[in-house]
Amino acid sequence: MILNYQQAQEILSQHKQEHLLAFYTGLTPAEQNQLLSQISTLNWPLLTDLIKNLLIEQNFNLDTQKLTPPSHVVPLQELNEKSRQEYTVLGEQLITQNKVACLTVAGGEGSRLGHNGPKGSLLLPLNPPQTLFGLMAERLLKLRTKYKASLPWYIMTSPNNHLATVKNFEENFFYGLPAEEVCFFPQAQMPALSPEGKVLLATPSTLALSPNGNGGVFSSFAQCGYLDKVKGQGRTHIFFSTVDNALVKMADPLFLGYTYAEQFPAACKTVRKVHPAEKVGVFAELAGKPMVVEYSDLPEELRLATNSRGQYVYAEGNTAIHCFTVSFLETLAYAPLAYHRAHKKIPCLDKAGNPVHPTQPNGYKFELFMFDGFSLASKMGLLSINREEEFAPIKNPTGDDSPATALALLEKLK
Repeated sequence: MILNYQQAQEILSQHKQEHLLAFYTGLTPAEQNQLLSQISTLNWPLLTDLIKNLLIEQNFNLDTQKLTPPSHVVPLQELNEKSRQEYTVLGEQLITQNKVACLTVAGGEGSRLGHNGPKGSLLLPLNPPQTLFGLMAERLLKLRTKYKASLPWYIMTSPNNHLATVKNFEENFFYGLPAEEVCFFPQAQMPALSPEGKVLLATPSTLALSPNGNGGVFSSFAQCGYLDKVKGQGRTHIFFSTVDNALVKMADPLFLGYTYAEQFPAACKTVRKVHPAEKVGVFAELAGKPMVVEYSDLPEELRLATNSRGQYVYAEGNTAIHCFTVSFLETLAYAPLAYHRAHKKIPCLDKAGNPVHPTQPNGYKFELFMFDGFSLASKMGLLSINREEEFAPIKNPTGDDSPATALALLEKLK
């Protein structure tokens, strides 16, 4: 329900955020409704907790005494042909029986890559040229055709690129997929705060909002009704990936079968770190529970620790290629994950209503991390893959993890 002006005034007064209505009388009726709508949708109890803890030092102290290497790691290259075949057959059965759906996080913009539009619409100069969305759709279409299966694709956008993403699919006739099985939903947002705990305004009529992190995908998936939809269809497994991996094997039958056969609530494809200092989160277990340790949190002695074979023991890098059971995804959707704060440069208005374009961090954004929920799994399977065959993230305009490196790997695999 959208609040009226008086109701908004009362709520803002309770939470000491009256400044959000400072420019209200100078707005058009449409702008006033927009501002009231945004104020109405904020989770004020959550915001109160975040503001209360805003100035508390957030140090992450890793208890290395309880940290151990991951238990369930299977290097794909070491799987014998019999195991590969068994896993693949089981995964094929899941697809054929319409037990699988795909979920892709695609809220990123391509501006850092010099592309004006959603990152998924980035066009790679293949023969013929194809977008990242198109590459993923091609792989899904092959599976649908081969197994004569329904394989719905759920795509999480950001509020900023939602319409552009939908338009890209419409203009490309959904890349050959049935339109009714390509479903879009926007990610939830969180307001940015000043160091004093005040919600920032982006314009006189809009709050400074930003996506609530990749960990918000599960709650957004549930809140838009898609979790109930896949449950109602009897689906049991969700294949998860991000949009920027040009080599992702959508709904890989072997990976699905591995997850199913070993009864993992969650599984991840991992890649071995190129070197101990590579800036990638690695899998481990803390007191027996699966987790991802950020590279900056892993002490040097653990980064360099080796096993009897001379291999680094904390080297299974997180690719964000996952398989979840629907029941575990439901657990993640309603899990009270903790927000992480980040000190950022946030364009906003000053007290006089003048635009501020900061050159230094001036406020805080809050995000959820999906791997914080992994500890809720009874166990987690890790399938260690060859990155040259399955992992080509596009994050930088040039150099490593760029369109050029992804293109080279795609051409090599032809």
